[in-house]
Amino acid sequence: MSAHDHDRIEAEPLLAGEERDSIDISETPAEPEQSHEPHSRKHGRRGCAAHFQAQKRTTIVVLLAVLMFTITTSGMLVLIPIFRLMEDAVCHLHYEKGMPEPIEERLCKVDGVQKRLAYLGGLSAMISSIVGMVATLPYGVLADR
Repeated sequence: MSAHDHDRIEAEPLLAGEERDSIDISETPAEPEQSHEPHSRKHGRRGCAAHFQAQKRTTIVVLLAVLMFTITTSGMLVLIPIFRLMEDAVCHLHYEKGMPEPIEERLCKVDGVQKRLAYLGGLSAMISSIVGMVATLPYGVLADR
């Protein structure tokens, strides 16, 4: 194919405006020619994956909700050991012991340690909220484009 043919083909639309508007995307594809593969006759060009394609909007919304729930839950489960490590660090600072020295966990439940830990947790939540508020505007502008 010459460069001239390539430019001419790229410049012409595949379908004119009326043809493009009259296509029904909900139509099922025509049955393919007989094939040696058993799944190609049943599902057409898409193969086995066509069986798992979402057909309704409610299915997509439910799948997205389940995905968001799963991601949020996994994120919250990661916070459990992080808070324990923070509590251990604050406890070592409170009792002025070196990090290699072990401290019993029940000693870390005193008010002084828990107040400082709550302050750090609140500070972390506030910083996270401020970053979220600041980042919302640029992401919103990008989403509109």
